[in-house]
Amino acid sequence: MGILCLEGVNTPPFPPYQGGERGAAGCALEKPTALLLVTGDADLGQRVRRALSREELYNVVAVVGDPLEAVQMALATLPDVAVIADCAGFPWADMCNIVRLACPSCWMILLTTQAADRCIADTAMMVGVRQVIPLSDDFTDIERAIEKLQSLENARDTEEYLRATDPQMFPRVVAISGAKGGVGKTTIAVNLAVALAAKNVGKVVVWDAYSQFGDVANIMGLSPIRVLAELADLKGEDVDESLILNYVIHHDSGTDVLLTSVKPVRLDLLSAELTAHVIHALRRKYRFIVVDVPPILDAVSRTIFADCWRLLIITTLKDVTSLSDAMKLIEVLEPEYVKGGAIGVVANRVVKGDAMKEGEVESLTGKKVAAMVPEDPGVGQANNLGKPICLATTSSPAAKAILALGDSVIRSASSFAVDPLGRSD
Repeated sequence: MGILCLEGVNTPPFPPYQGGERGAAGCALEKPTALLLVTGDADLGQRVRRALSREELYNVVAVVGDPLEAVQMALATLPDVAVIADCAGFPWADMCNIVRLACPSCWMILLTTQAADRCIADTAMMVGVRQVIPLSDDFTDIERAIEKLQSLENARDTEEYLRATDPQMFPRVVAISGAKGGVGKTTIAVNLAVALAAKNVGKVVVWDAYSQFGDVANIMGLSPIRVLAELADLKGEDVDESLILNYVIHHDSGTDVLLTSVKPVRLDLLSAELTAHVIHALRRKYRFIVVDVPPILDAVSRTIFADCWRLLIITTLKDVTSLSDAMKLIEVLEPEYVKGGAIGVVANRVVKGDAMKEGEVESLTGKKVAAMVPEDPGVGQANNLGKPICLATTSSPAAKAILALGDSVIRSASSFAVDPLGRSD
């Protein structure tokens, strides 16, 4: 008899087994698997019970044929597996669905007397069945099905799964942008990357996504030989992860740097496809990817916005027009490209006489102010020397504000929840 496996349907948090007895397929079992048998044929139910009870690997908690009783037993016993038989006139689909609703963590196996066809498979998938097994005389297919499902669940113990589900290791793309130039986007992007790298929370890269007049290299004192624009003419199948990462430069701060160009090239030189390849490659290596995004809604910036974990809109508070432009950008991006909770505002070059206050910014934009970075003459001096302010000193007003922003990013990144970044002071 064959087994129709419906993998990927209703995957529950089934606890992995370690040590103990081994089943016929060699899967290690720590405790008996709790089974609930649901069938309208009492004789069939007892035959399945006797066959499986001979093995110490299985504990048949109940054999029921009534929908109400099935739900009550599922809630009372929380079985690992429910085996449901489609006897003549028995509403197996409804039974599977109601047991699934009562006990989402339970694997359901359909024991069928019919030839498995597309109709049965589609119905079974809709109601959460993991495998469909033709009825046999010795019921060994049930054991093999359980062990096969358990082998899939053992992926929870693999390093790749643990990395993928640990928020402390999940890659985060932080886009830094604004509605106009000259508000300090690049300074914030570079120093935020430096601040994150200083915390030893994983590898950090800052990507200058400007194809024209990008200043990351100047602020970091770099004279690159190779830039990403060299890959612009390659087709998607010719661009791989290692090729992109060859363009990354390591900086003394511990931050890596990727530059699109150091001289003006066509605005549309980079494609959305290449941009997606770059983001994928960086996510595979780095914990934090800080992207300096130009204030242009082209294919590159839209792709970055769509893939970012956080978007920080940089603005000044000196006049209403800067904040008004920031509000317009938010309206364009949300929610088509960026979810609302992912957007925050950073007020840069703040002085006491500014026209707008923090509360007014949050009221007008509907977004949290993630940082208030004060006007600081040390920033310009540090930029001129090719040394980011957060690397030159940690005591200047601007450096303190950006370091605090970095702490806020790290705290938020420790969870999969997308809560707005907020100031801690």
